[in-house]
Amino acid sequence: MPAYSNAQQVMNPPTSNLAEQAHERIVDMILNGELPAGSLLQERKLADFLNISRTPVREALMRLAAEGLVARAQGRAVTVGQIHEAEMMEILHVRSLLETEAVELAIPRVNEREIDDLKTKVAHLMAHDTVSVEEHASVDDQLHGLIADQSENKTLAKIISDLRRKTRFFNTERVPARFHPGNHEHLEILSALEKRDAKAARDAISQHIENTKQGILERLQRVGGER
Repeated sequence: MPAYSNAQQVMNPPTSNLAEQAHERIVDMILNGELPAGSLLQERKLADFLNISRTPVREALMRLAAEGLVARAQGRAVTVGQIHEAEMMEILHVRSLLETEAVELAIPRVNEREIDDLKTKVAHLMAHDTVSVEEHASVDDQLHGLIADQSENKTLAKIISDLRRKTRFFNTERVPARFHPGNHEHLEILSALEKRDAKAARDAISQHIENTKQGILERLQRVGGER
């Protein structure tokens, strides 16, 4: 494992969610090149660096493995994986195919209360400049999760959830240009659901994922340029 820099960013307990913070910090270290592909990740050294116990680090590494950012090799060694641009684009292409299907299936089942609740939450995000990453992620998960769940196809919903997990580390903190456009796109999706307009809903979610893909692609290109 390389010697970690930026020690001034070490976290100090207590925190409300150490595993979440460990996850975010390790992702940042991977994306900014502090932990290049192939780097060995040792729980004890990471815990010492982040000034936390090994348990939240272990939880963070498990989540990163599920997201495909780290790999567990023989002997239980954990190493940083390679972020493959082509794979990310493929994942988002499949998401577009599945989520456009899910939103059409969900249209007759999503009720007005659920739509109004999400519209209120999105409007709250848009009205505040100091929204936390966790708060934004929560609303994003609720919207996409509602559509997937209301498709009433458990297999479809699970695949969508799994694919979203593989790209969610590209949050609005790492792709800040997507914050306001993404929220506007969410409102367009909700408006189409409210009108029970299947074509508009499919078009809105397809465009939303395409714009997300472009944001991630630009971030990956910057990552490549920074290394």
